Amino acid sequence: MPTSNGTFKWVAPNRADAVFNIDGHDSKCSLNLNEPLSDFGEAPAILDYDTTDQLTGAHTFGGYIDHAPFETVFDNNPKIKGMVPRPVDESISKIYAFQEDIQEGAQVGFFGTFEHLFDTQELPVLGQGVTAVFAAIWEVIEHGRPQDIANRMLPPLECPARAPTDNHAFFERMVAESITVKDLDGQTGEEVAALCAAARETRTVVSIGISERAPASTACLYNTNVIINTNGDILVHHRKLVPTFFEKLTWSPGDGHGLRVADTSAGRIGALICGENTNPLARYALMCQRQQIHISSWPCVWPTRVLAGEDDDREGDRNYDNVLANRLRAAAHCFEAKCFGVMCSAVLDQTAIETLLDGAREPDRLRRALEASPRGVTMFLDPTGAPVPGWTVDKETGAKQSQGFLQLEEGILYANLDLRRTVEGKQYHDVVGGYQRLDVFDLRVNRSRREPVQFVE
Repeated sequence: MPTSNGTFKWVAPNRADAVFNIDGHDSKCSLNLNEPLSDFGEAPAILDYDTTDQLTGAHTFGGYIDHAPFETVFDNNPKIKGMVPRPVDESISKIYAFQEDIQEGAQVGFFGTFEHLFDTQELPVLGQGVTAVFAAIWEVIEHGRPQDIANRMLPPLECPARAPTDNHAFFERMVAESITVKDLDGQTGEEVAALCAAARETRTVVSIGISERAPASTACLYNTNVIINTNGDILVHHRKLVPTFFEKLTWSPGDGHGLRVADTSAGRIGALICGENTNPLARYALMCQRQQIHISSWPCVWPTRVLAGEDDDREGDRNYDNVLANRLRAAAHCFEAKCFGVMCSAVLDQTAIETLLDGAREPDRLRRALEASPRGVTMFLDPTGAPVPGWTVDKETGAKQSQGFLQLEEGILYANLDLRRTVEGKQYHDVVGGYQRLDVFDLRVNRSRREPVQFVE
C-alpha cells in the first residue's frame, strides 16, 4: 500500500495547503474542512495513507476513531473525499466494542448485539481502537448518500421452527442481545449513541433495523427501524405496527409514532418493516409526506410451512416466495408513491441454521425447512417498480462489478438514484394530490407514543 507524509500550513480555520511525498513523488494538495478546525481539535502535521476508497480507487486519509470530513484537490485532479484523523475521544470510544474483543470470541452475526453485527475479518484496520461498527460504516459509506445497513440479528426463526415451550432460552438470549434506543430518562442507549456518533463523524444518513428492548420493561421487545441524519440526530424511531404471524411470540405491537418521512440531504426517506409493507394505510401515510425513497427491510427466510418428509413438497410449495412476495409489495409502493425503493434483506448462513437445530426435536425436518425456504433479496427499484441496475465493488481490486441484486451472500450493493425521476409519474397518478378524492376518503393517523403509564407529580 502506498505510504506518504506531508506538512500542512493552515491558512484559515477550515483550510490548509500541504505538500505530500507519495512513494517518492511530491504532490501539492489543498484541503478544505467541512467544519471549522476549532470543532475538530488540533490537526496533525503528518498523515499516513492507510486505506483506499473502493469506489473511486482514491487513497483515503485515516487512522483513528474520530475523524473530520474533508475534500482535497490533488494538483489538477478531481476532488476526492476522505477523513482527517484527530486524537481518539475516550468518552466516545468507550461505547464501542474493540476489534480485539470481537476476535477473542464475542458473538458475531446470528443473535449478535449491535456492536458485533459486522465480521471484522472483512473490514479494514484503521488504527488502534477502531471498532467493528465504525469500521463497517467507514467501509460502506459513500459520502452524501443514504445507506441501509441490514440488521444481522435475524428474525426470531426459532418461533416457527420449534414449539414455544422449547424456546425459553432463545427468548432470554434475544432479550439479552436487544438494545435500547431511549432509556426511561430519555437518554440514547449506548449502542445507538455509537451509531449516531459514527453517522455524525462520517456525515452519513443511516437506516438500520434492530431488536429494541423497551425502557419500561425487562423483556418487552419491539421490531424497530431507526433513521439517523448526518448530524447524528435520530429522525425516525419506528416500531413495527403489528408483529407478523409467529413474531408475536417475541415482539410486541408498536405504534404510529414512527410513521414519519425523514428529510435528509439524500432525499426524503421513509421505511417500513417486512410485512407492514403489505399494509396500504401505513404505506399511504408515508406517501402523504412527499416520500422520495422507500426502504423496506425483509427477513432472510419466512417458513410458513415445514416439509413433512423428503419427498413431500406439497406443503413446501405453499411457502412464501420471498423474492416474488417482497418485490411485489415494494414495487407496488414505488409505483403508487412514484418513489425509489431500497429492498434490504438479511442473510441466513449455516451457523444460524446449526444454532436453530441445536436441541430441536426433529432436526432433520427442520433443516430441510430452513434450507429449502426461498431466500429474500436486496435490490433497488425505480418509481415504476422496475429494478435499478446496481453494482458491487471487488474488495481486492476496487473494481466495480454489475449486479442486479444480492441474495445468498453478504455484501454491499450500490446504485445511483436520480430523485428527479420521482416527478414525471405524478402527472398520471398522484394518489396524494390530483389523483385522489379527498372529499370521499379521510385518513387519520395517531402518531402518539404509547407508554404503559403516565406519572403526574
